[in-house]
Amino acid sequence: MMRVESLSFPDAVRRVATRFGIPVPEEEGGARPRGEPLVAVNAAAAAFFQAELAGPAGARARAYLGERGVGEQAVRRFSLGYAPASGEALVRHLRAKGFPVEDCLTAGLVLRRDRPGAGAALFDRFRDRLVFPISDASGRVVAFGGRILPDRPATGDPPPDTPSTGSATRAMRSVGPGVSSSSRGIST
Repeated sequence: MMRVESLSFPDAVRRVATRFGIPVPEEEGGARPRGEPLVAVNAAAAAFFQAELAGPAGARARAYLGERGVGEQAVRRFSLGYAPASGEALVRHLRAKGFPVEDCLTAGLVLRRDRPGAGAALFDRFRDRLVFPISDASGRVVAFGGRILPDRPATGDPPPDTPSTGSATRAMRSVGPGVSSSSRGIST
């Protein structure tokens, strides 16, 4: 299971225990695994991006997908989303959901800009672009990629490496063990 699903030993134990209804004791002191808060904030961001793509703000992104031959089924299958142009929509959404700013920064979803005399300002990393989640072998969203929509200049920096992005591959859950076993894949 560890090799086929690219799981660590603790994750494989948890997966087997869950499958057979065996309770797994919490780690000493009830500490959460290091990446758990990031998984939660990324899941909330993915849901936000998907809702934005389906809503009025995502009309241009939906039109772009249509022009590229990407249908509704593919949008759902790959959980595609849209990051609004405002630059603060995701920050406001995640803060309203109660996520700590540090988790949002660590996940790479939010950036902080220190302004002399005015303090720090928070803003969304992804603005006015098509967004696709990057999932690990378990299907948990661990990072995001973005595609700039036509007629918009490139901005921003690439997302940071987070504790769980090293082994993640875009759309891994849909290609499964075939790519892992051959050590070959094509990303376009």
